[in-house]
Amino acid sequence: MLIDIFSERGFNAMMDIHKVEVPIRVNGDHTIECVTKRVYRTRITFPTKEIRRSR
Repeated sequence: MLIDIFSERGFNAMMDIHKVEVPIRVNGDHTIECVTKRVYRTRITFPTKEIRRSR
């Protein structure tokens, strides 16, 4: 929904979702238990004017 709102208003929007495993404990038999954590990255770029763009 966030991407749709910015796209309607003329911006370029991207969203990445990365899954990272975070260790929480080590068991008695030396195995590591992990929890999957989601990391959200949002990138919004604004349109530039042609007159100010160097070529």
